[in-house]
Amino acid sequence: MDRRKFLTTMTVTTGVITILAFAFVVRQDAMEWWYVKALESNTGSTKLQAAEKLGVLKSARALIPLLYFLQETRDDFTTQRLVVILTEIVEGSHNGREILCDILTGHQDSGSAVRRQAALIAGRLGGGAEFEELLPCLTSAAAAKDEQVREMVIWALRYSRDGSMVLPLLIGALKDQNANVRAEAAQSVMTFVQYKNTVIPALYEALDDDDPAVRRSVKEAISVLEGQES
Repeated sequence: MDRRKFLTTMTVTTGVITILAFAFVVRQDAMEWWYVKALESNTGSTKLQAAEKLGVLKSARALIPLLYFLQETRDDFTTQRLVVILTEIVEGSHNGREILCDILTGHQDSGSAVRRQAALIAGRLGGGAEFEELLPCLTSAAAAKDEQVREMVIWALRYSRDGSMVLPLLIGALKDQNANVRAEAAQSVMTFVQYKNTVIPALYEALDDDDPAVRRSVKEAISVLEGQES
């Protein structure tokens, strides 16, 4: 094959590959659009099937509709599946993490209920690199006005590997105006055993909390940390 024929063949081949790649993207976009629309169905099984397909596609654009679905469902199995699907999307998609970050920080105004679910999904990442990528967004959300958002964020922060960043927030949360947040903070600081010399004095200060559930959580945390070897 002479050089001219070779170049012509390569040009045609490249063009075909480009067309096929474009067709694949268009097809995937159409599928995503279809499945996102299916989330508007009144039938729970249809919505869950669409959610499963969007999970396979790692569809970042479906993140917010899926979070709304998670918030509204009352079915335990559906809740469990949605948490898994959302976690896999966020874990496998940088765009998904960017959207989740915007929700956590309030730049994406989706309401407090969806913001709580976003913190739940962030915590489900379990302290890996993807979780640490979201850490600045979570620490920002720790100051949310909604106490249920703060509670979920404090829960999620226990999975951080960066105690120097999150411990001041968690210790500060021991004095939050909401008792549930304070109790969650006691449970979360308990996981930072390596910082126990900093954490234990703060827990002793919280022993006189006026809420019995908080005092129980504080006592448990002290017991666990003091039982750890230095």
